[in-house]
Amino acid sequence: MSDTKLPCLILCGGASRRFEGEHKAFAPLGEKTVLQHVIDRVEQQCREICLNAPEHDGFELFELPLCPDGPDAGKGPLAGVLTAMNWADKAGAAQVLTCSNDTPFIPLDWAQILNKDSNDKIRVPAFEGNSHFVCALWPVQLKTKLANYLASGDRSVQGFVQSQAVEFIEFSGVNDFDPFFNVNTPDDLRTAAEILQSVNRR
Repeated sequence: MSDTKLPCLILCGGASRRFEGEHKAFAPLGEKTVLQHVIDRVEQQCREICLNAPEHDGFELFELPLCPDGPDAGKGPLAGVLTAMNWADKAGAAQVLTCSNDTPFIPLDWAQILNKDSNDKIRVPAFEGNSHFVCALWPVQLKTKLANYLASGDRSVQGFVQSQAVEFIEFSGVNDFDPFFNVNTPDDLRTAAEILQSVNRR
């Protein structure tokens, strides 16, 4: 594994349609918001963090740089991945990490495990065979291929990943839950609160 920390773009561009009109990133989970849990866990692992979020939507409260999507805005998570690649390329990084704003229990060793010396493969974490394509490591050299993929009308994250060289890396759970559990609905938020209590009791 590489000792060099990588940059990470946290994807915040989803519309949160299943969250009853509120953006899930701002939902309270314990004493923090869902997104603040993500930030606190990721910032320990990465060189720098940027939020893939539109300006003037309240994300300025987190006091992190914002990287809105460019011309591909509205094309789903892959637009955010392309933004991550372009952002990292300008910073001189050969690889970049992305994760979702709604994964409050992302492992504290996530970045280290995904970050290996070779930079020619996408690396995707998995738990019990369930792959988490958004919380991945991406070679920046794929940015042209990804731009062309989006320009063709394709938006499937899984479809793009599986068309490239990829490695799936299995992660262990904590208290039997998926460490990449994501909060999509109010019911998920209640489940996350139960998980948080379980983690805090350990």
